[in-house]
Amino acid sequence: MTIRRTPALSVAAAALTLLTVAGCDDKGADSAAPTASATASASTASSPTAAGAPSAGATPTAATATTAARTPAAPPAAAAGGAPADASGAFDPEVALTHPDTTPYAATMKMTTEAGEGDKKALITANGRVNLNAPTYEGRMEMKTTLVGADEPLLWLETIAVGDKSYLRDKSKPDDTWAELPTGQSDDSTRTDFTRYAKLLLAGGPSVRKGMETEGGIPVYHLAGQLTIDQIASVDPKNGATMKAKGAKAMSYQVWIDRLGRTIRAEQSGDVKGMTTVLKISYSEFGPKETFTAPAVTG
Repeated sequence: MTIRRTPALSVAAAALTLLTVAGCDDKGADSAAPTASATASASTASSPTAAGAPSAGATPTAATATTAARTPAAPPAAAAGGAPADASGAFDPEVALTHPDTTPYAATMKMTTEAGEGDKKALITANGRVNLNAPTYEGRMEMKTTLVGADEPLLWLETIAVGDKSYLRDKSKPDDTWAELPTGQSDDSTRTDFTRYAKLLLAGGPSVRKGMETEGGIPVYHLAGQLTIDQIASVDPKNGATMKAKGAKAMSYQVWIDRLGRTIRAEQSGDVKGMTTVLKISYSEFGPKETFTAPAVTG
């Protein structure tokens, strides 16, 4: 398998890149949904953040039991590693985001991205186990890109990141072998960190505070609002630049955080080159930091 040499692989950042690529590549909005080679190139985007990254929680399909919106009128002083909560589980999101828990942990990540319209609509899914809040991004993920109405995926990639090394293989080809991608983590300015978006939303005033909810039994605070491309670029330069190049003007964000300042669930949606794109990401089954083993590389 021939793989273009690019920076360290991250399926999480790849899906964010694919949000603006699927069905609307540089050839124009009239072109077909992404080819395998185009999507593969997008999948080798920058790595997500370690410190302060999204964490455990319910999947996007899990039922959400919404309670009455509430924020403690006078929250107690910040605790070490998160925000204090009252008897009902309510907490101040600003305290949670200002004093997050930075303990490394493992979580199951699930992501879906829908992009395009009609028979050019593509569904990208990513599932796997990752370490977050660690010095380097590590994990094992599978990502599939499927065109609407198709029985087989257009692209099916498996990736493993261990330390500063990343590996990829094409699972749609039974005889495909693992290939090592170039090493080196991208700097913090190019990593996807939904807590940055949560902080940006929170700065928008009271209207973004949607109140306390419950995700998979976890008390979470729901933040929601629209951000301009310039606002996005201020906290995520790579994502902002990519969206601007694709003609996007603004995107809507929803972020659910727990009292430890971790993103339990997030959604990004908007119009990119005249086509609706929606990304959903969630984390669940979290626990202590895990060990991932590098695959055998041949050739």
